[in-house]
Amino acid sequence: MITKGLLFEYFAGNSTALQRRMIETWLENEKSRNQYYEWLAEWEQVYPQYLPNVEIKLGEYLFQMDESNNSKISVAYKSNKKVSSQRFPKIGYAAGIILFISFSFYLLTFTNLLNKKITTNFGEIKEITLPDGSELTLYSNSRLSWNRLNFKNRRIVQLDGEANFKIKHNAKATKFKVQSMNEV
Repeated sequence: MITKGLLFEYFAGNSTALQRRMIETWLENEKSRNQYYEWLAEWEQVYPQYLPNVEIKLGEYLFQMDESNNSKISVAYKSNKKVSSQRFPKIGYAAGIILFISFSFYLLTFTNLLNKKITTNFGEIKEITLPDGSELTLYSNSRLSWNRLNFKNRRIVQLDGEANFKIKHNAKATKFKVQSMNEV
């Protein structure tokens, strides 16, 4: 049974988990909710949660408003540049954001242009000839990529999946390196 004393302890934050559960179950009934709000109003009359000092705070607010109005007027009369220059930081922020987005897009596009990527789907096998003449078979669910511009000098490929390589040796004896996605 939920009593007034139990609810007052609940309102004060001194109830146990079991008591809170009992109150939650009791509140499922609309008649109990009405009783709950009546006792809550009575408890708040006895134990007010917040006692505002309206006169002091209103005086502080009015003083602050009066000070801010006076300072804005004096700044406007002293110099028009200060008032109008407040717009420029917003333009600067907007320009910075646009520049950042443009640069990010450029980097993403540039890396996609630099690297050649080949993928295979489930059950698909591809025969590929690399720019140095090496051949490979890329098996199902695999990805292969390499640098388009510098592949002949640095023969490095990134592989995620399975492939079979036939490496063509070159006169410069540049090593052929396969990096798995865990190494990159």
